[in-house]
Amino acid sequence: MIRLLSSRLYLLILVSFFTACHHIPKISDYPIEGDLLLPHDAEKVSTDIARKGNQIESLRMLSRCELSADKTHFAYRYAFVVERRKGLRIEQLPLSGFYALATLVSTDNKTTVVFPSEKQAYIFLAGTDGLKTLLGFSLPFTEADIGIVLAGNLPERFLNQTNEYRLSKNSVAVTLRNEELIATFSPEHQIQEAHFFSPADGNELIALHFEYDEERLPVLLSLYVPEYQVTLNCRALQRGTNIPIKEGVFTVNIPGGYAIRRSN
Repeated sequence: MIRLLSSRLYLLILVSFFTACHHIPKISDYPIEGDLLLPHDAEKVSTDIARKGNQIESLRMLSRCELSADKTHFAYRYAFVVERRKGLRIEQLPLSGFYALATLVSTDNKTTVVFPSEKQAYIFLAGTDGLKTLLGFSLPFTEADIGIVLAGNLPERFLNQTNEYRLSKNSVAVTLRNEELIATFSPEHQIQEAHFFSPADGNELIALHFEYDEERLPVLLSLYVPEYQVTLNCRALQRGTNIPIKEGVFTVNIPGGYAIRRSN
C-alpha cells in the first residue's frame, strides 16, 4: 500500500514541477514521406480503420505494466473491463494478489477513482481527469477511448479531422498526418505507432507503439511522455473479447470514512 502512495504522489510531483532540460521532439522533426493518397483512396482507408475500431464490443484484459520516470521504476498489473457505450473499469493490482490498489470506474457521464491506501475517492464528469488522476499524467484520450486503443485503433474523432494519408515508399504502411497527430498503420490498417503533438507549439505530447499477437490484437502497448521522460510498457497476460460483461461491473462503492473530492 505504501508503495502505491509513494509512486502515485511521486509522479504527480514530477509532472507538476519537473522542468525539462532535454530535447522534446517537435512535429517538424518527423519528415513528410510517401505519396499522398487521392481523396477517394484516403476515405476508403479511413473508413476501414474506423470499421476495425468498431468490431470489438467488449474486452477484458489483465496486463503487467512497468512504469519508469526519472530513474525510478514501478511495476503493477492492470485489469481492464470495457464495454462499448456502457463503461470502463480499471483496477490497479500488485504483482501478486488480487486486491485493488486503485480502481477507476467510468460510465457515460461520471468517472470515479478510489485509492484505498489513501482513503480517498475522486468523482469527475467523464472525460480525461479520471485517467490523469489514476496514472499521474495526461493522455490524449478520454475514458471512453480506452477500449478502442487497447484493441489497437484510434478513436474515430482523430480519423475525422483534416488528415493527409500517405503510402510509404514500399507501398506497405499508411501514415495519417495532421498538425496534432502522426500515426502509422500496417497493411491490415492496424495502428503501429502514433505521435501526438501540441497544436500550440508543435511539441510531442505522447508517443505510442503497438506490437501484435497471432490474433492481430495488441500484446504490447508502449507509451512515452517526452516532456517528463515517463515510460509505460503494458504487456497483455490474459484477454477476452466480445464476451458478456456481468451486471454491476461498472459501479463502485466508496467506503465510509473516505474523503471524497468532486470536480464539475
